[in-house]
Amino acid sequence: YYNKTRSYICENFQILEIEKGEGKYLETQQETIIFMIQRINKENINNEDYVIKKGIHIIFGMKDDIENMKSIMKESKTLDGMGFQINVGKVVWNQCKPKLSTDSSKTRLVYSSDLQEGSLQVSNFKNEDKKNYINQKGLTIPCLAMNRGYGVGNYKMTYSIIDGSFPYLLENHVLSITSKQNKTKKEELKLYKKIIASLQHENTKKFIKLYAGNNALNTTEMAHWIPIFDEI
Repeated sequence: YYNKTRSYICENFQILEIEKGEGKYLETQQETIIFMIQRINKENINNEDYVIKKGIHIIFGMKDDIENMKSIMKESKTLDGMGFQINVGKVVWNQCKPKLSTDSSKTRLVYSSDLQEGSLQVSNFKNEDKKNYINQKGLTIPCLAMNRGYGVGNYKMTYSIIDGSFPYLLENHVLSITSKQNKTKKEELKLYKKIIASLQHENTKKFIKLYAGNNALNTTEMAHWIPIFDEI
């Protein structure tokens, strides 16, 4: 959301310091940072210690975190660069309650809580209005579903391959990774297994822990920032 603001700061201000605050902000309990910038002549600006740029995309971070992320990214690729697209689920369950169902013959609605490392579960919900199926036409294409996160708490990377053998739709806290290449279903599923192997790479896990400061990942971040290491 704030890429234009970050770009404006990078071009017009020297970043003096980005430092993590020790406390949390009042009743929101939001973690805080100290962010110090200074307007100087553009020709003297050098923000490399606090900034990573990839094309039009820019992120800020504390000096040590930026150094570590740059080091991790050196030998990596991105999903976008490798021919994959990332989309977010379009179903907001509490806005379509009349369509929700417990009938397993209907379209499966996949929630982030259904995603475990490598397996797809059927969640049991305390909220009786929340159901696992939906009376709506679903997708039957294979995809790799990944937890987008909720922007609160610690981000936990969970994912599962959906093989397209049943109609499904994704809830809006789930990301879908699909191939833009002309592949057979068997070839696509093989690719998704390789992506999972890369997501389990220690450097990928370390990067996400450093990067996911807002406790969630959006489609742009997943496509352009998350490092992929294994050959696909």
